Amino acid sequence: MVRKGEPVALEIKVDFLSGERAGGISPTDRNLVCLSLWQDLDAGVEMRLVTDDRDLSQYEGIDGVEVHRGVTRINERVQQLFKPRVEVFDKDLFAASIKTIDLSDLNPDLSPEDQLKKCKEKGALGIRIRGPQLLTA
Repeated sequence: MVRKGEPVALEIKVDFLSGERAGGISPTDRNLVCLSLWQDLDAGVEMRLVTDDRDLSQYEGIDGVEVHRGVTRINERVQQLFKPRVEVFDKDLFAASIKTIDLSDLNPDLSPEDQLKKCKEKGALGIRIRGPQLLTA
């Protein structure tokens, strides 16, 4: 069964060490889809899109589970919870490109992700910034 009407997503607190999710929600439920970059391992939270017509009242009032309805609300919450990720997608290109860039002022106290952002700003290649997948209207 495919959900009709406005999209619905569940924001779920997760213990990523044990895999346990608030409300006993199963990560293998094929109708609760976790889209690209809809998890934050450090904060212990994920969002899952509900793709069937299940009764959503079963999630109301459960500690650690929030129901979000509609494209706008879901996208707002996704952007609040999940920050873009900076990553090296081509190590050889990255390594070759930084040989020609002055990195002497790169702050060693920055996180590795922030260091990559600075490298990208200085012209390093082989780096991409990916944000979480958003829903379209």
